[in-house]
Amino acid sequence: MGYPQVEKLQTRHIELLRELDAEIFPAEMLLSHEDYQKLTSIQGGILVTFIHEGKTLGAAFGIVATAMQEELQQQDPDFVAHPFELYSYSVGVLPKYQRQGIGTELLCALARAGKAKGYTSLSSHVRTKEAWVHKRKKILGITTTRSVPLFWGDPDEPVEYQFIELAANY
Repeated sequence: MGYPQVEKLQTRHIELLRELDAEIFPAEMLLSHEDYQKLTSIQGGILVTFIHEGKTLGAAFGIVATAMQEELQQQDPDFVAHPFELYSYSVGVLPKYQRQGIGTELLCALARAGKAKGYTSLSSHVRTKEAWVHKRKKILGITTTRSVPLFWGDPDEPVEYQFIELAANY
């Protein structure tokens, strides 16, 4: 059906990510142009896009966790970045193409790319409203999790922190 494409995350990707996010995520989760500029300026970021017939159907990107520790601790005081940890900042698929395995491909490609670039672990804060939180655990074999109830400041939008050491099979 398509294929994942891995690239270094760069500022030239900002508009693509903002367009995808606007169609995928609730308004309170959308980042500003300035937020994206900050994220894309962090060295070591990885972008994975899923392309089918020339159209980008979804994207995942990860950034160096230590570069985000201070910011993430504002929403999750227990967050501690590990050395060589890739933080999966976002995985999203256009609604029309969800539940077709694209998110799985994006997540696995991000884990493999992270491992290839020397990252030893992968972490993320994942919305628990969606079944995706459980599928991620199964796909990656995640066993380390904890609840972060007010990550988005909304008790109706609970989040789970997930962490995994990147196994040899990635």
